[in-house]
Amino acid sequence: MTLNVFQFEDYRELLKALIAQRQREGKVFSYRWFSKQAGFRSPNFLKLVIDGQRNLSDQSVEKCIQTFKLHGAEAQYFRAIVQINQTKSLQFRTQLAETILKLKGFEKAHPLFESQYRYYSEWYHIAIREMIASGSFNECPQWIAENLVPKISVKQVEVALKTLEKLELIRRNENGKYEVRHQSVGASHPLVKSSIVAFHQRMIGLAQESLQRHAT
Repeated sequence: MTLNVFQFEDYRELLKALIAQRQREGKVFSYRWFSKQAGFRSPNFLKLVIDGQRNLSDQSVEKCIQTFKLHGAEAQYFRAIVQINQTKSLQFRTQLAETILKLKGFEKAHPLFESQYRYYSEWYHIAIREMIASGSFNECPQWIAENLVPKISVKQVEVALKTLEKLELIRRNENGKYEVRHQSVGASHPLVKSSIVAFHQRMIGLAQESLQRHAT
């Protein structure tokens, strides 16, 4: 069975799986052989990487891609998950998320990833869900947009409602009205976890803006 690289969130686990697949196919593999093929001086370099004792440089990433014959979107995904693991920049992780979302084959392996990522990356998803739970809620997108502080566009409201429905966080009841479902949003992928951190940072910023607004 062909290995689906998009199912892996940790590049070290992916490397282990690529080695196992090569062995199942009866192809030659040893850490020494790999180092020779890739041009690494250390005969156990790849084992050190898999064990978390070494990281991959950009040059090492390309050598792994060539040796394991990753092409197109698979190669792009491998590069991205290595960078996700090794960068501390939230801004760079956001760029990586946008890159991954465009990769052919990724959505099939992670059908809810984009919705999960968008849910946390935009503060107003949670705010709209809380509005729906209130007794004075009006589901008109224009009303929602105008009653959020700071205001957002009607289009953003419409997309947010679709995201909440896709994640089964809201649904229409027997009367055709939105109601909140007590579901949690998965956050296993490293990029979703990063969007949670960004969400909290944004909420702190909004709180500071609110204090300044009401202090005048």
